[in-house]
Amino acid sequence: MAFVDIINYTMTIPDDVNNNFYHVAQGTVLPRGGDLLDATTSVNDIGSATYRFKDAYVTNINNVTGTANPDGLNLMWQLVAEVYPTTNRVAITGLNGDASGVYDIIFYGAHDANTALSCFLNVNGDSTTANYAETYFRFYTLVWAATTVARIPVITSVRQATTGSQVGMGKCTLYTKTGQIRTGIIDRAMYCNGSSITYFEESFFRWSNTSSTITSLVFTFQTIPTYAYIGIWRRG
Repeated sequence: MAFVDIINYTMTIPDDVNNNFYHVAQGTVLPRGGDLLDATTSVNDIGSATYRFKDAYVTNINNVTGTANPDGLNLMWQLVAEVYPTTNRVAITGLNGDASGVYDIIFYGAHDANTALSCFLNVNGDSTTANYAETYFRFYTLVWAATTVARIPVITSVRQATTGSQVGMGKCTLYTKTGQIRTGIIDRAMYCNGSSITYFEESFFRWSNTSSTITSLVFTFQTIPTYAYIGIWRRG
């Protein structure tokens, strides 16, 4: 249905006016609905690849599904999962590492008492020792260390000699696509008690499985923490 250009002080016919309303109702800008128009059912677009709006001003963007396509949108970070663990094992499932390429993971754990607090990461629940390795720097005295383990520490040995709250926190960036060795970097703040951090670690690790799509991340705590948080974001 073509849109008719109605010019001021020029005669037109009711059909032209009706067609223009009909054209707008089926357009790609206005959602349809109400008593007289069929409701929009995810078939209308805002703009096109050729004709675009300059700026968009909104308060909230809700119920976003599908893929964030190029032109900068694939650089946005989207929250995948957010959990507050109350058990010593947390499996975050339903992931698709190939759809993103990069995961950003924030983790935090605390005990009210002088109890050891450690947390370890297994990709896809895999506990095959040969598939993991990490090398890390530790700062208060500089340490170069390499380990081969069946999991990746995200928080390790968070305990002090005196009683009091024990806190550990960190951030992990993990490359997730198949076809390559999955590698990551973890920043770990250790032995935190509210007034000091005894040492800080920068860990470089790898999960050498190159063929399995990452569908889950499993976090295991040495003891059930009093407080804990795990948040996972993906890019794109």
